[in-house]
Formats: sequence, C-alpha cells, structure tokens
Amino acid sequence: VGYTYNDADGDNTYGVEVPAAGADFFQGPLVSSPGDTSTIFTWSKENSYHLRDFPDKKRLGMTSFAKYINGNPIFSDPASAQETYNYMNGLVGTTGEPFIDPTTGQPSIFVHDGDPTTGAGWIDDVPGDRRYLMTSGPFYFAPGDTQEVVGALILAAGSNWAKSITKMLYFDNFAQGAFDANFNVCSPPSPIVELAQLDQKVVLSFEDGSDIIEGYDCGSYGFQGYNIYQGASLNGPWT
Repeated sequence: VGYTYNDADGDNTYGVEVPAAGADFFQGPLVSSPGDTSTIFTWSKENSYHLRDFPDKKRLGMTSFAKYINGNPIFSDPASAQETYNYMNGLVGTTGEPFIDPTTGQPSIFVHDGDPTTGAGWIDDVPGDRRYLMTSGPFYFAPGDTQEVVGALILAAGSNWAKSITKMLYFDNFAQGAFDANFNVCSPPSPIVELAQLDQKVVLSFEDGSDIIEGYDCGSYGFQGYNIYQGASLNGPWT
C-alpha cells in the first residue's frame, strides 16, 4: 500500500481529524510461475463474478514505489517515457541509478518504506506537495490479451495524523481480507429480541443470548453495538 498523510495536527480544511489516503493493489497482474496456482476473482458474461484458477501462475503485488517533487534533482517529475520507465523499475528517473536508503546506505526500489508513526526506517519527514507512482510488473501482454488488476483507495481519519495512518492500514487489511475471501465474510449472529408493548412506547430486550452476540469476534472485528430501525411496515420505509 502507498499512502499520503498530513505533516502535523490540524488542517484548514479538515480540522484536527486529518485523513490519511492509501492506494493498494488488491489483485495484481498474473505472471508465469511454474508449480504455482493462482486463484483470482474475475468476471465473464457467462458466469458473472466468480473464482478462476490459473495453473503455473502467480499474482504480482507492488514491485516498486517512487514519489515526485517537481524541481527536485532526485525525485523530479518524469519528462520522458524513459524517465517514467526508470521510476517504474524503482530507479531514479533522470539517471536510471538506484535510490539509496539513507538509513541503511543500501539500494531500495521502495522509496520511504519506513513507518512514520514510529519514526523507524526511511520516512518522508519534509512536508510539501506529493505525487507518487506504484508499479506492479513486468508482465507479458500479447496483442488482444487481457489482464485484470484490482485496486482500492482507502481513506481514514483519526484524532491525529499518526492515528489516521494506523486506522487506514487497519481498514486496508480488512478490505484486502474480504476481497481475498471473495467477499464471503463472516457475519454476526442475529440477536434474540423480546418486545413489550406498553402505552405509547415499545420496550426491546436483548438479554437472552446477549453474551453470544456481544462476545462475537471475527478477524479482530468485535461487537460494537446494536443498530435499531423502525418502519411503517415490514417493507419499510426504514428510519
């Protein structure tokens, strides 16, 4: 996942709860990988959405990450196809040389792969306008061929910039898991509700079985509360 975040608490537009914005490859392109089998979520006119196995194939994830800062000698905006291709290969656009992680002194194809919430690793700690390039490849693409790539944009706002990042990454992980499960995610059991009709009011009781409902947990996503709706009939409208 690649993401951007605010440099400090507070913002003229968002106030204190400044969101973090992430982009993720949920399903990358297929490439040859003898002995492996890749199962992807796909669509066809005959079968609508369905799972399909591809023997001797694997899915690529993100293979490089670069950022652009117009006018910067290392991270300048690409001015040609070659410079763009260099960035796609995790190299400096203007020279084709490797990016060097200043925390290790070693080449890296992932710019700023550290953790800004802890300050560990190579992080972008100078605020300013940012654009970035996420790449997945290379892969063969014959004339008339197709490749299905699925991506997602994840937004989350916490009480400060660091908590926004943590929340966004949590949402991203949950959404990736739902996608990988073909959206066959677990659902909580229905509560047992007892209803008492009184004068001009109705009392709802959730006591029976509440320990099961409120103790429910699925993939670290636990019970948060009940949603109650009322309607004029069984068909709604619901409010």
